[in-house]
Parts: sequence; C-alpha cells; structure tokens
Amino acid sequence: MVHAVRVPARTSIYFVMGEPVTKPGWTVEPGAWLEVPINAFYSMRGLRPKPAICQAVDDPLHYKVYLDPEQAEPEEWYDTGLSFGGTFSVEAWREFAPILPEGEPVPSTVSDEEVETYNEMLRNLRGGR
Repeated sequence: MVHAVRVPARTSIYFVMGEPVTKPGWTVEPGAWLEVPINAFYSMRGLRPKPAICQAVDDPLHYKVYLDPEQAEPEEWYDTGLSFGGTFSVEAWREFAPILPEGEPVPSTVSDEEVETYNEMLRNLRGGR
C-alpha cells in the first residue's frame, strides 16, 4: 500500500511504497495514489513556475503532479502548495527519512501579495493563460 507522507518543515509530500517510518509533526495518509507524467523526472529541473502537486477534489487520497500548474482543472484538482519530494521504496525511505526535519513548517519570507504579483506577471507572459 502506498502512503503519502507530509513533512511540514520541508513543505513537501513524499510517497512511500509501504509502511513508512515517521517523525513527530509528520502526517501519513495510507492508501494514497499518485499520477506522475512519464517525463516528470527529466522535466522538473529548472521549471518555472515549479510543478504542482495537486489533490483530487472528490478523493483526498488521489494526487497528481502537473508540470504546468495552470493545466490543473480547478473543478477536479486543487494545488496543495507542497513540493513533490518523490516516491520511495520502504528500504530507501528508511535511509532517507532520518535526514528530514520533524516539526512545523518554516515561515515563508514571501508575502501573498508578492506571490500574486509574480503569478500575474507569468500570466501576462503566457498571453493571459
């Protein structure tokens, strides 16, 4: 069974193929499933804006990675605001998890207004899309 593991201090979500080890402050969602474009791992490097990890409106355990966040249909998907940490076997997760921090997210130094200004600029560059 796949488990989605939210690590707030990294504002990331990871997908583990089996029972994950965890730390205080992490959230585990057993039974999660994920759609990832076949070219995602080659395409994600250097993309601006960053890819979106979205959650299905009608199924909170269904996630999908959009390389272009604007392609997510808002009536079907909403952006979690989390970074996609990747998929892990249980064995790989046991080695990787200890380096991740526990606890609460680090406060953002970017205001909502700055984010909206940036998004508006991107929309204008894309011709209003």
